[in-house]
Amino acid sequence: MNEAFCGDAPRVCPQQSGEGGFTLLELVVTCLIVAILAVMATSVFNMIQQNRMISGTGEVVSALGLARNEAILRQTRVALCAREGDLAQGWQIVAGNPDCQGSGGALTGTVLFVRTEPLRLSLCTTQCSVSTPQKFVFGPMGNLEGGTATAILCADSMAEGRQIKVNAAGLVKTRTFACS
Repeated sequence: MNEAFCGDAPRVCPQQSGEGGFTLLELVVTCLIVAILAVMATSVFNMIQQNRMISGTGEVVSALGLARNEAILRQTRVALCAREGDLAQGWQIVAGNPDCQGSGGALTGTVLFVRTEPLRLSLCTTQCSVSTPQKFVFGPMGNLEGGTATAILCADSMAEGRQIKVNAAGLVKTRTFACS
C-alpha cells in the first residue's frame, strides 16, 4: 500500500498511473460540441446573407416604384440612375429631362432622391451573362422606355441571386436566380 498525505490526514491514496490528460470520451465530446457550433454558425451566416439579399432587392424595387410613380405624378420622364454605373453602389432618381451621364459626368434634370450608401451586394453581370442597365427611364404614363430591363443582385458567398425584371409597362417582378 502506498501511504501518503491526501488532504489533511495521512491515509492510503489511490495510486495514480501515468500522466494526467484527457480521455478519449472527453475528446470526442469536445469535438462534437465544436462541430455543432460550426454548423450553427454557418447556418446563421447564410441566413444573414439571405436577409441582406432580400432587403437589398426590396430597396431597389422600392426605388424603381418611386421613380415610376413620380413619372406618372409629374407627367414627365423620370430616371433611376445607377451611381458609378452600378446599382449596388447606390442610385439617384432624376426628373425632367434625365440624363444619367450628362456633360462631364453631371446629372441633368431635377434630382428627387439620392442613395449614396452601397447595398453590400454586387451585380451579377459576369457570372450570369446579364448586362444591367445603368439607368431605368420611366415615361409620363409609367412605362419603361426601351422595353424590358433586368438586374441581378447577388452576395459574394451565395450561388443564388435575386433577379429584378422591369417590363415595358413599368411593372417590377423579382425572383430567385441561380448564378453559375
